[in-house]
Amino acid sequence: MRFQLLATVLAYAAAFATSGASASEVEPYQDAAYNGSYVIEVLPNNTVDHSQPKCMIVDPAQGAYGVRTHRWTSIPTGLCGLGHITAHTENKQAVWDITPVQHTDGRKAYVIRSRFNGQCLIRSNNGQDNTARLFSWNATNPALCGWGNEDALIDNGQAAWVLGDSAVVGENLVSSIGALRNGIAYLSFASNNNGLRAGQTMLAVDHEFRLTRVPETCTSHALQPDIIRVCGVGDFSKPVTVRDSAYLNMDFAPWNATASTDNFYGDWSVHYMAIRDKAAAPVYCSRLRTGNFSDWRLPTRAELRKLYAAFPNNKIRDFGWATGYRGHWTSEGFTDQFGRYNFYSVRFFDGSEGQEWDANPYPISCIR
Repeated sequence: MRFQLLATVLAYAAAFATSGASASEVEPYQDAAYNGSYVIEVLPNNTVDHSQPKCMIVDPAQGAYGVRTHRWTSIPTGLCGLGHITAHTENKQAVWDITPVQHTDGRKAYVIRSRFNGQCLIRSNNGQDNTARLFSWNATNPALCGWGNEDALIDNGQAAWVLGDSAVVGENLVSSIGALRNGIAYLSFASNNNGLRAGQTMLAVDHEFRLTRVPETCTSHALQPDIIRVCGVGDFSKPVTVRDSAYLNMDFAPWNATASTDNFYGDWSVHYMAIRDKAAAPVYCSRLRTGNFSDWRLPTRAELRKLYAAFPNNKIRDFGWATGYRGHWTSEGFTDQFGRYNFYSVRFFDGSEGQEWDANPYPISCIR
C-alpha cells in the first residue's frame, strides 16, 4: 500500500514543482473522497492493536503548536475515549473540517481546519518546520486559511495536504497525510525519545489514520424505545423494568411513576429497578445490555441536566419513560459527617437536583 502511495506522491510532487503544468500533465492523488467534519484517529504503523487509538486534537494550553494525540482516559470506551460520536460536536477538540480544493491547473489537495478554533493545520516557516501547527493568514476567508482563492493556497502549499489511499475496503482509512510545501512531509506524532513532547505533532514517518464523519446536525430523539439520544452528550438508557431485571442478577427495590389519574408522570402500573448502595450503582450500568451495548456508565449531574434540558417539563414521558419526584442516580456524591454516602440526583419531572442517601433505592438512567 505504501509503495503504491509513494509512487503516486512522487508523481504528484513532480507535477507540483512544474511551473504552468496543465491538468493533463498532473497525476491527481485521488478524488475528493473527504468533505465535512471528521474525528481523526492515529493508527501507528508499528502497533497491531488499534482498538483504543489516540486522536489528533487541539490542546489550547500549548497554543498554536498544540496539535497532538490524546485519548480521554476517564471514559475508556467510545471514539477517542470521549464516548459517543455526538460528544465530539460539543467538545470540538478532536473535530477537524476537511475541505477539498483544486487548482486551475488540475492540482488537488485538502484544507484541514480545527473546529475548536477555526485555524488551519499547516507546515509553517515557509514549509521548513518539522512540526505542524495551527494558523490562518487573515480572517477574511477562513475556509481557505485567509488565502483569496484555491490557486493561491495550493501555490503556497503550507496549508495544502494530500491524503494517501488505503487498500482497506469498507473503512475510512488513509495511509498517510502529507503537506505539499517543499515536497511531501508526512504528518506524524512524537514518542518520548524524539526530543519533543510525547504525542506532539511532527513531520517525519507517516502514520495510518482512521477518519470518522461527525454529523453536521443532530436532533435529540428516541434512538430506540429504551434509549434516548441527546446531541452533544450521548445515549441514555431507560431504567430496566422489574420484568426484565433477571439478567442483571442484582438486588433492587421496585419503583414506579408517581400515581395520577391521567398518567401525567407516566404509566404508574409499570415497575422499574431502583438501586441502593454506592458500590452497586456502577455495577448496574456495567451489566446493562440495553440496545445490545455494553459500554454503559453512570452519568454525571451535568449530563442528566442536559437530558432534562432536551426534554423539559416532563416531556420525556412522551417517550414512555416514567417521571415523578424520585431522582435518578449520578456518579457524583459525598460522604457526610455521619459517614453516610450521599449522591446527587436529578429529577426528570422538573429538572431539580437532590442529595440522596444511598441506603435508599433510586432509579438509574445510564449513559454511553
